Amino acid sequence: MNIASYENGQALKPQQRSGIYWTFADSFTMAKRNLQQIPRVPDELIFST
Repeated sequence: MNIASYENGQALKPQQRSGIYWTFADSFTMAKRNLQQIPRVPDELIFST
């Protein structure tokens, strides 16, 4: 079975989103990942301010 399906047999379909949505979603994800990295590399905190 190559397609994920619900219990009732319907195939899953991706949601249609606008380009602006994906721009904000990607920007938020990148910012979150960069902020999570600061505790791992404390020198980045000094250079970011």
